[in-house]
Parts: sequence; structure tokens; C-alpha cells
Amino acid sequence: MISFKPGRKIDPIVDFSTFSSVDSLFRPGPTDPWVKETASNLADFFIYSDKARFILPYGSKKLGRDDLPEVPTLLSELARRDSDVFGYEAYSTIERRHLSDDYLLPSFQSFYSWALNNTVKFRQQCELYRQKWIQKGHLSRVATNYVFNIERLKDFEEFCYMKKRLNLDSDDIYFAFDVVLRYSLYGQLAGENVHYLSHPIRERINLPTMESSDSLPPKVPIRFGPYIYDATKKLGRDEYTAVLHQLRGIVRDRKIINVQPGEVEPDILREIAASVGLQARLRRGSKVAAIIVGILGAAGAAPVIGPAAAIAGGAISIGDVIWGKRLPQKVTRWKWLRWALKWDLEQESKYSDSLHNR
Repeated sequence: MISFKPGRKIDPIVDFSTFSSVDSLFRPGPTDPWVKETASNLADFFIYSDKARFILPYGSKKLGRDDLPEVPTLLSELARRDSDVFGYEAYSTIERRHLSDDYLLPSFQSFYSWALNNTVKFRQQCELYRQKWIQKGHLSRVATNYVFNIERLKDFEEFCYMKKRLNLDSDDIYFAFDVVLRYSLYGQLAGENVHYLSHPIRERINLPTMESSDSLPPKVPIRFGPYIYDATKKLGRDEYTAVLHQLRGIVRDRKIINVQPGEVEPDILREIAASVGLQARLRRGSKVAAIIVGILGAAGAAPVIGPAAAIAGGAISIGDVIWGKRLPQKVTRWKWLRWALKWDLEQESKYSDSLHNR
């Protein structure tokens, strides 16, 4: 079992909802409707943060280092490879947090308005929250069903209308609203001028008396997150976390963490993308097409460029050349073919239009 320590107050912070969102990619059943955003943001957050904190609710009277509540599987996997990256910021859930009607009702009205205008996403989110693995993790940490005293909403006109209009149970609405209400609490736990990476549903609702701002995010010279996400569905959780750790090491070994955005040349980006197995396409252009089609069409030409067995095993088709489909990961690792490949990651360089644009 992984042992976590309390985090430093200066470290950026992330919530469990973000980890669970990304983890939904690796489990059967529904995925989080914001999963592309959360997976991309969490990847860059992890790659570039020297140290980070996660927000840990706990419902026992004592919080011991070797007796922590259950944490999301994805967090455990990331920590398994380097247990010093994450520390926790804990808060007790033994007693309900009470909100006055002056705050509770306006907050729910904002939540209600958003949900009625985003019914597809909201239903998807509620479906995810019903999953046993989500509920099990929540109940292991929170002493009661909800952190806030929200059940009195049942007599609120908008609450009754929302249940009927969206065909949801009271528990669905309570759980989702409780998640949203914790946004201001977690902002306080993060501390002043510290970056808090929150789940998007928390940021979509305007809570009264709360000011939201982006505070000191980790410096991101290259955005890896969106490109990792493109390959995520073909990776398992273990492979996904391995890629994040690889990139975490690469940006430090190459001193990329110290450069300005856009200041890494395409050749370097191509080398990095190939080394961690990001998906690539064959470049468009008559030269590329002619050579690759020649390889495929004439067995005698194959040994000139690379081994015939490897080409056949890669299942490269003429359609891939014409339509620019992403190629299998093992193909992108062939150094002899790299000149003909293009990675989406290359656009992270401001020099990408002038180099390798053939």
C-alpha cells in the first residue's frame, strides 16, 4: 500500500473528481463527459508540477499516515512509480457543513439553470456518479452521503421541477450539487495564489460570493496533454501512467521545463513523440507517397528502405498515405520511417511552419 504525506501549502492542488474522470477511460461503463479536458489537463499538471497535492476528505476521527482513506486508482498508479510527487491536503467530513438559505438557494438556482441548459452532459455526469466504484470511493472518505446539508432542497420548487424534467432521482441531484458546492471549499484549501486544477463541472456553476481566477498554473512550455489523450483509448491505465512519468523525466532531463512556450524545435518534438509512442501520420506530399507506395507495391524495393516483414506487420495501407490516418504505435517507433511521419505535437513549436513542411 502506498503511503502519502501531507503536502506543502505552496504546491498546486487537484481534486479526486479529476482523477475519477480520467480513470473512467479505463473502466467499463460510462465515461465522464469532460474526460478529454480532464485527461489533457491532468497530464500536463502531472508532467510539469515538481510537487503537487490532492484534496483528501476523511470521515474518521483520526487521520494516520498509514491509515488513509481509499484514493482513486489512477492516483495510486501514478504514485506507485514515484510516491514523492503527491502529498495530501485533508479536511474532515465527520460533521456536516451547514449553509444558510441565503447561500444555498442562490447556489442551487445557478446549478439548476446550468443543468437544464446542458441536459446531455448533466445526465452523463449523473450516470458516472452512480457507478459502484465512484460510490465506494466516496463512502470510504465521507462519513455521510454529502458534505453539505442539502436535503432540505427537496421542498424547493426548482428541485422538484428538475427531478421531473430530467427524470432523475433526488440522490442524483444531491450528489452532483454537493460536488459543485465543494468548489469554494477546495479553493480555500488550495490557498491564496496557488493553482487548483478542478473538475470542469465545478467551474461551470456561478456560486454567489465566490471569485474564481486562474492562479499560477505550472509553466507549460509544451502541451502534451491533448496529444496523449488521442492515444489514451488504446492504452491501458498502466501504459498511460508510464507515458506521463516518461514525459515528466524528459522535460527535466532536456531542461524543457525552463524554456518559453513554442521554443522547442520540431525535430526535438518528433524525437520525444516517437520515444513515448505518441501516434503519428504519414506526411502528405508526392515524395512520401511515391516512396511508400513503391515500398508497398514492389517487394524488391522493400530491403532498400527497411525490412519487408516489418512493413507488412505494420499494416500500412495506401489509404493511410492518402487520408493521413494515425499509424499503429509500433510503426511510429521505426527510425528508418521517421522522416516520413508527422506528429500533431509538432504544432507546439513556433518553427513548425518553416521546418519539415514537405
